[in-house]
Amino acid sequence: MEKEIESRQELGQELGQERKEKTIFTFILVHLQQESLSRSELANALGLKTVSGHLNRTITKLQEHGLIEFTIPDKPNHPDQKFRITERGIVFIQLVEK
Repeated sequence: MEKEIESRQELGQELGQERKEKTIFTFILVHLQQESLSRSELANALGLKTVSGHLNRTITKLQEHGLIEFTIPDKPNHPDQKFRITERGIVFIQLVEK
C-alpha cells in the first residue's frame, strides 16, 4: 500500500513536469500511441544512434507506473519484444495535454 502511494505521488510529479515541458517520458508515450516499438526503434525515433542509459531508465519508469507494457509479457527477452502503451498511459497523455 505504501509503495502504491509513493508511485502515485511520483506519477503526479511526472505529470506536473510534463505539463510544463514535454520530455522523453511523453515523447515515448506519444510514439507508442501510434505503434508498438522496440527499444532500438524508440532510440531511432528519438534520434539516438544507440539505446542510452537514460532511455532504458525512462522505459523502466514507464513500465513501473503501468503506462507501457511488453507486447510479449511472458517472455521479456524475446527477440521480437516491443512496447505498447496501456490505457493508463493514454489517460496520462490526455491529462498532460489538458
